[in-house]
Amino acid sequence: MKEKSDWQTTATVNELEASASSAPATIRRRDFLKSVAGGAAALAAIGPVSGDAQETEAAAKPIRVAHVCLELDGAWGFMKEALAQPGVQLVAVVEGHAELQQKFRDSRIPGTEKTVLYDNLDKMLETAKPQIVIATAPNNEHLRITEACARHGTHVCFQKPMSVTGADARRMQAAAEKAGIQIMISNWVFWGATFQEVFRQARGGAVGKVQKMFVKFGHHGHKDHGCSKWYMDYFFTPERHGGGVLMDQGTYSVHACVLVMGQPKRVWAVGHNLNPDNPPPSEDDVTVVMDYGEGSAVAQGSLAWPVLGKAEMEIYGQKGTLRLADGKLWFRPFERTKQVPEQLVDIPQIPADRRAGFAHFLDCLAHKKPIDEVHAMPMNILIQEVVDAAYESIRSGRAVSLAG
Repeated sequence: MKEKSDWQTTATVNELEASASSAPATIRRRDFLKSVAGGAAALAAIGPVSGDAQETEAAAKPIRVAHVCLELDGAWGFMKEALAQPGVQLVAVVEGHAELQQKFRDSRIPGTEKTVLYDNLDKMLETAKPQIVIATAPNNEHLRITEACARHGTHVCFQKPMSVTGADARRMQAAAEKAGIQIMISNWVFWGATFQEVFRQARGGAVGKVQKMFVKFGHHGHKDHGCSKWYMDYFFTPERHGGGVLMDQGTYSVHACVLVMGQPKRVWAVGHNLNPDNPPPSEDDVTVVMDYGEGSAVAQGSLAWPVLGKAEMEIYGQKGTLRLADGKLWFRPFERTKQVPEQLVDIPQIPADRRAGFAHFLDCLAHKKPIDEVHAMPMNILIQEVVDAAYESIRSGRAVSLAG
C-alpha cells in the first residue's frame, strides 16, 4: 500500500526549484475579461495572437498553468499536451508522494525547468497563482479541487468523469458558477475525429430518429496494458475511483448513448467480476440498459474481454444505420426491398481547437466561446446521474427511474 498523499491535507510547500513567491503576479477573475488582482492585465494573452506587438505582449505574459496530481497514468500526456500550446508556462505541480515527485524531476520534460513542486493544493494556489489548473486526480478529489480553485478564481480542466456522484457534480457546478470560473471535463476518446463525426451524423439526422444503440468500450485489463501501481491502486479503490469499470470504460459507453439519445427514462444494470487480475469489490464488467420509451440503448464496458482494445458503436435509426469499429465509420441506408452495402464514411479534418482537450479549453477561454457540449458541465452531470442510477440498479437488482 502506498504512502499517504499529503497534498490532500495541510502539508507545507516543497520549494524544490526557485521560490514561486518571486513569480509574476497573475490575475483572479469573475469573468474572463475582468482583472480583480490589483490592476493586473486581462487574460487576453490566452489563445492565438497575431502581429509582432501582440506576440511580444503574449510572451511577456505567459499563461500560468498548474498541474494537480500525477497518480493517473494519463497525467503525463495531458501535461505534455498543455506544454505544447504556445505561451503556456507550467508554474507548478502539486503531488504529495515522494516517489512521484522524483519521477517528475527525473522526467525532465521540456518546459518544466522552472516548475515548482508543491505538496499542498491551497498553498500552491496562494503562492503560484495559476490561471488554469489541470487536474488528473482521483475522482473523489474533484469536488475539493473545484472548490479550492473557485476560491482563487482559477479555471479547471479535469479528465472524465466529472466526479464520483451526481450530487458532487452539481456542487462543482454551483461552486464554478458562483466564482465565475470555467470547468471542462475532457473525455479524451471523444476528441477523435471518427467519434466527432459519428456523433455529428447521428444527431444531425443521417439515420433518422435514433431508436436503438449498442456501444462497447473495453479490453482485457489494465495489468496487461502496463498501468502503474499508482493507477491500479486508485482504480481498484472504490472510495477514490467511485466504483469500477462503470466509472471508466462504462462511462464512455453511457456518454455516447446519452449524447445521441438524451436522458433515459429508466436504467437497469448488472456488474460482474470476471478477470482474476482485477481485485474485487470493483466490478470489471458492466452492462447498462437505458429505456427511452420509444427506444433503448445498451452500454457496455469491460476489463475482462479477450481483446487488446475495443471501441465499437452501432446506431439504428428509421432511415439507416451507423457503425463505428476499428477507428472507421460506415453508413448503411435502409431500403425495404434489399440489403444495401455499407458505405465507408470519409472523416473530415477537424479544426485545431477541437483536436484535444487543453487546446480547446484555451481557445474557449480566450474567445469567450462555450465549451463543447460533450465536455461541458451540464452533459457530464447528466452522465454522472445515469451512472448513479446504474450503480443503484446493480445494488438493488431493479430498474431505476430518472427524475425529469
